[in-house]
Order: sequence, then structure tokens, then C-alpha cells
Amino acid sequence: MVDRGGARERAVRESLAAGVKGREEPLEVPGTAEGCVEAGLAAFQGGRAADARTLFAAAIEVGGTEEELQAAYYNAACAEVKLGNGGGAVALLREALDRDLPFSVLLEDPDLAPLRAGQATEFEALRAEYVGKDGGFSREAKLRSEAKDPFRGARLAAYLVAAVASSLALTTTLPSAVAALTGALQESQDASKVWINLAVNLGVGVGAGALYTVERRGQVKDLGIVSREETLAKLKVRARDGRLFSLEELRFKYRPLILAGTRKVLDRELKKAETYRADLLKRGLVIVPVYLGASKVELSQLPEGSRKAGGAAGFGVGGYDAASPTVAQPAGKDRGVPEGAKDGDKDALRFRVEPHDQVSWENWIEGEADGAKAWAGAGLYVKLKLEGSVDASGQGIPDWPGLVAATPEMSETLRSKILLQ
Repeated sequence: MVDRGGARERAVRESLAAGVKGREEPLEVPGTAEGCVEAGLAAFQGGRAADARTLFAAAIEVGGTEEELQAAYYNAACAEVKLGNGGGAVALLREALDRDLPFSVLLEDPDLAPLRAGQATEFEALRAEYVGKDGGFSREAKLRSEAKDPFRGARLAAYLVAAVASSLALTTTLPSAVAALTGALQESQDASKVWINLAVNLGVGVGAGALYTVERRGQVKDLGIVSREETLAKLKVRARDGRLFSLEELRFKYRPLILAGTRKVLDRELKKAETYRADLLKRGLVIVPVYLGASKVELSQLPEGSRKAGGAAGFGVGGYDAASPTVAQPAGKDRGVPEGAKDGDKDALRFRVEPHDQVSWENWIEGEADGAKAWAGAGLYVKLKLEGSVDASGQGIPDWPGLVAATPEMSETLRSKILLQ
């Protein structure tokens, strides 16, 4: 039950405030929630978890948008875990989850690993409270999985009914089988029929159980894939004019092509892609380059105005949009424009967008590749369909001519729906 502004939230705020009392040295606190969150992330990255907690508490006290408060509560929980206060972290996570934080973030963030391991009971209770006991998958993921295979539910029900029926039948055939073995079978009963019935019931039960298990495993696997696609859909990109769009908003308008790798790999491939820009645009393909390691940049190395704490642990209300591990993208109208493109070239506006909140993008990529650092030199690509599901993915970079040949052109109607201007 959501209790925003109620007794539970007040108790969480009071507990958090009590934790920051007694500080000996003064701490400069920004006047806005966003500023407090960004300063808190910088403190957390610098190893000052107590200062980070103070700043996140200040963000909550100041108040802000739901996104800012979500970030403040979540990152305050990470700070509490760092300080060894798991109970306080669970309470803060509830507030973040009430503000639509995906539970998958809690499962993947290494800063919460001590909480998952040390307070497994509380963590599992939190999972059951917010995502249920069916693997932790969202309602949207379940609906999309069912849409992909609408008859799976009927098959699972049929297998379950068959298994239960055979189990009930065994309750009558087993005593007869025991009687046949001991010679106590009644004269009216045929021993051969008893053994046949027993074999049939056992066969049906084992077969139905095996089919149910295989079908269920397939369902869980598909749910996992769809769940990751839904997590990806929530990630945001920034257009040239600074506007933010989630990938979900781009469905049925664009085919995002995510390229991940080192700066050397991506810079080389983006230059190659320029040759096919016209063909890619006709097919609605928009490139999202994710430079691995960009979230690890020290804030002091970034140009003034680009220090938005995207490299800190946890996540912020924005995060800097780095196009490389060492250089942040310029702000304003030049963001995301291929080199050499003119200011009025609208194709350039749709050709490439920049990832927003670099940390979240890198976390998703690492999960997709099961540890992106191992193959960072080779790169990774993920191509999405118009409706948002993954069309193709793999290690390395896609063959540009092959990609163009395999992707149909979009209709004029769809191509006219331009968002990224």
C-alpha cells in the first residue's frame, strides 16, 4: 500500500534525520532537491557515505519532483547500507518503490549486495510486497509474455490437470498392484489389467509433470527476456535539442540500434555508419552509442556544466551524458550531431541520440552481456523492433550493409512521425 505523506513516510524522514544529527563539521547543502541528490552522489562516489546520507536527507526535506524524491530515497538507502544500517535502508527502499522505482534495480545494484545477502528475509519480504512471488516480474512483462504465446496458459492448465488426474488414479491402482504382488488380488480382478493401468497412470503423470516443468521453464525464460526489454524501455535518450525520450516513447516510430563498446570501437563504427545514414533513416534506425566506462569518469575531469554525478554509485535525477570515457558531450543544439552536419540538417537530429543516465545504461548493457568488461574491445549491438522487442543482438558490431538489407523501409506515414527534432 502506498503511504506517501502518511505516518510511514514521516517515520522514515525522522529516522533519516536522526541519523545525520551530531555532525561536527558543517556541510554545504544546495537549496534544491536535484542539487542535493547530485552533491550526495558525488559524496558517495568519494567514499563519504555519511555526507551522502545527509545530502539525500536534505533532498527529501526540501521536496521536489517524484523522480527527484525517488532518486533521493533510493540513494539514501544505498548510503545506509554502506553505513551498516540495513533496517533503515529497507524503509527507504519502500519509499523509492512507491515512486515507481523498478524492483529490478534493487536486484542488480552492487551497492545493495550486502543487504541482499545479510538481510535476505527482509529483502524477500520487500520483493513479495512489491512484485509478488511469481519471479518478481512486472504486470507489463507478464502481459507481453502472454501476448507472445497466448495458448501457454491453456497448455500449463492441461498438463496440471493431467498430472493431478493421474495422481488420483494412482490412489486406486497402487493398492491393487500391491495386492497383485502379495497374492491377495481378488479373483474378479485381472492382474495384467492392474499392471497396465498402473503403467498408464504413471506414464501420464510423469509425462504431464515433465511437460509442465519444461513449459514453465520456458515461461520463466520468456518473462526474463520481456522483463529486460521493459527495463530497457524505461531508459531515456537525449535528442539534439535537449529533450528526453524513453525508448518506450519511440515505439512504432523508430528502431533504436544500441551500440556499446570502447571509445575506439564506437568512434570507428560511427564513422562507418555515416556512409549509410540515408539508408538507416529510411528504415527508422536511430543509433544510441553507449561508451562503456563513461560512468566511471572522475567528476573533476569533466568540463564545468557537465558534472551531473552520473558516475556515482546508485543513480541520479539525470546523470551527465558522456559520449566517451573522457569527454562529455556539448550542451545545447550541438549535442548528438554527427561531425560535419549542418545546423539545419534534420537527418542529423534523427540519426543519433545520446544515452541519458549513463550508469543505468551501462548496468543494462552489462546485464545483457553477462559482464560487458570482458568483451568491451569487441563491442555489443542490440537492435530493437518498432514495437520495442529485441530484433537482433550479439557481440561485435553489426555489418552495416547486411543491416540495411535485412531491415525493411518504413512507410511514409510512420516516417512522418518525427519526435527527435
